[in-house]
Formats: sequence, structure tokens, C-alpha cells
Amino acid sequence: MTNNQSSLPVVGAFVLGSVVGGLAGALAGILLAPKSGSEMQADIKRRVTDFRDQADEALAKGRESLESSISNTSGKILESARSKIAEKMEHTAASIHERAKNLRPDTTAG
Repeated sequence: MTNNQSSLPVVGAFVLGSVVGGLAGALAGILLAPKSGSEMQADIKRRVTDFRDQADEALAKGRESLESSISNTSGKILESARSKIAEKMEHTAASIHERAKNLRPDTTAG
């Protein structure tokens, strides 16, 4: 369970890094490109569209990874709970059986 918990911050860091990297790259490209106004506008629109597509893809991958982690973690939690409940039921049944043996009259003496 600790492995899945530690992977959640990694996914968030990856998505954040992708977003920040995309923004930095777009800003550097805009500031360093010697173009006319209309060319610059077209370039900005294209880069924004590309960046949005990359961000959507990164978010989809992050969502997939998060859903998988949640599913795995919830499955482990359910299995652990089932195991503990079964153990408690076996212990309780054994205890009841032992008490029932002590309540029966001894039919062998006689």
C-alpha cells in the first residue's frame, strides 16, 4: 500500500512539470522569435493549441494512473478487510465451539 501512496505525488509532479515546461517553452519561443505581428499571432495560436493538446494528454495519463492507483489501493484495502473479518469469524466460531463443549453435560461419566 505504501508503494501506491508514494506514486500519487509522482503523478502530480509529472503533470505539474509538464505544464510548467510547456509554458516555459512557449514563452521562450515567443520572446526569442523575430517575426511580424501577424506571424507572431499565428505562431502563438498554434503553440497554445499544441500546449493545450499536450496538457490534455498529460492530464489523461495522470488521471489513468491515479484511477489505477486508487483501484489497486481499494482492492488491497478490501482484501485486507475481508481477511481480518474472516480471521475474527474463525476466532469467534472457535470460541463459541469451546464454550459449547464446556456447557455440555459429561455423558461419559456414569
